[in-house]
Amino acid sequence: MVVICQHPVAGTYCTAADYIYTVGRDDREIGNVLDTLDDLLVVASSSENSRLMRRKRKFTACTVALPVREEILMTHEPFVGIKGSAHMLQRLWNGLIQSRQTSSNAFTT
Repeated sequence: MVVICQHPVAGTYCTAADYIYTVGRDDREIGNVLDTLDDLLVVASSSENSRLMRRKRKFTACTVALPVREEILMTHEPFVGIKGSAHMLQRLWNGLIQSRQTSSNAFTT
């Protein structure tokens, strides 16, 4: 797993991450990651999504931060706790299903 942060993190917040990059400090490495990996799961804002779209990368987006340009978030669903984990799981699966529908005709009749 590759984690790209807007701000430096201190300590070991994510022990599951193979790499933790910081924008502004690790831009070259971030560019290499975005150029070489395909079929990404992006949990970020619309800014990161648009950057991947411009690079014509195949990815599934789960927008969890502002700005949000490609969807409307009208409810106050949590992202933390038990309800938050269920909400995030729902968003991740829906994003994956939607990306599969648009990338192939597997789900269409």
